[in-house]
Amino acid sequence: MRTVSSFERLPKPAPARDALLARMRRSCARLGKVQRLYTALVSEMHSFYDRAEQLEEELARIINEINEPAARLDPALCGFRDPELGRATVKACVSIQFDRHARRRVAVRLDHGESLVLPPVLGELLKILAKDLGGHAEDDLVGWKSLDQLRDLLAVETGRLHSRRALVENVYRLRKAFAAADLDAALLQTNPRMRAYRLAVRRFAVSR
Repeated sequence: MRTVSSFERLPKPAPARDALLARMRRSCARLGKVQRLYTALVSEMHSFYDRAEQLEEELARIINEINEPAARLDPALCGFRDPELGRATVKACVSIQFDRHARRRVAVRLDHGESLVLPPVLGELLKILAKDLGGHAEDDLVGWKSLDQLRDLLAVETGRLHSRRALVENVYRLRKAFAAADLDAALLQTNPRMRAYRLAVRRFAVSR
């Protein structure tokens, strides 16, 4: 008589279990594919933002190359300021108001225009960009904020630290939000030499 091994005495997997295992294997395969696609997308986005920042700096350099000789001819031609030539007019907000909105979002109103509702992080970032912290400025607008300043101040407001790359991305998102709301995205200014940002708003114009 043939001896039955312990392995043969084990119950055969039920069809439902086989189907479940097959489904799990397919899900794992899909998960791996989605993870690879996500990683590639994030890498591509980072490259895009890096390139966008480089182009922004290059544009600023070109504008400066045009502004400097133009300002010596007529200061009103650009936003360049020279102590010997006087101060040119710079487009900026005269008034800005922030209000709390549902789900911790922030509503902002520039020069008594239509209200723009922003996600929490973008709203807090815009508040910081609009603040007059007494930083360096060559005009009557609020001072510039370096990336390190923005990172520290935003961490206080949001409770978490943001990378320099994330800050650049959020400034880009703010500009997109401004453009979508028919606001002048150029009000969000960049200083390539200082690697700093600000909202073009007159000093002491911010209200809560």
